[in-house]
Amino acid sequence: MENFPLSNVLFFLAFLGKKIHEELLFVYGIIYKTEFGGTNMKTFKIVALQIIEDNNIKDIPLMDGLIINKEDEKQTWLIEAYIDAQYYDYFGQAQQKNGDIDIQVVITHEANDPAPFKTHIHSINKLGNCMSVLFEGHLKAERNEYAELILSKLLAEGLSGEALLREFKQRIRVKPRLAVKKTTS
Repeated sequence: MENFPLSNVLFFLAFLGKKIHEELLFVYGIIYKTEFGGTNMKTFKIVALQIIEDNNIKDIPLMDGLIINKEDEKQTWLIEAYIDAQYYDYFGQAQQKNGDIDIQVVITHEANDPAPFKTHIHSINKLGNCMSVLFEGHLKAERNEYAELILSKLLAEGLSGEALLREFKQRIRVKPRLAVKKTTS
């Protein structure tokens, strides 16, 4: 399977105008298992993708997407985003830089917390007005700091007491998209 082109299942399903369903995610996970040599991979749908640049968030509208936990010794994740081809140059330039790209994805349901990853672009495939970007990377440790980020932001806005509690409860329910803190390490 060395010559198996990555991303083709999601890419062609979307090209045919079909949305991915849970059964197809399972099949897609098997293909990735074969390609990457994993045995216990878990596959999930992603519903939002954000690129973190200089502590700012760039929302990338998804047509479809999935994330695979390779369950390997390096704790590697594969994230594939099927998006509009208008982002081809943007991601092409990012791939040429050969550096890490910080992203956040929301997995399964929009109400879930965004999960931050340090990634690199493994491949980009373009077909007409659509494209697929395959990221490979690792979950960042800051994932559990989401509530703290909201609270810090509210305190910086000068809220306290009941107003702080009320606004915190509202924002934690709505899940505003926040850039995760950068670490100095």
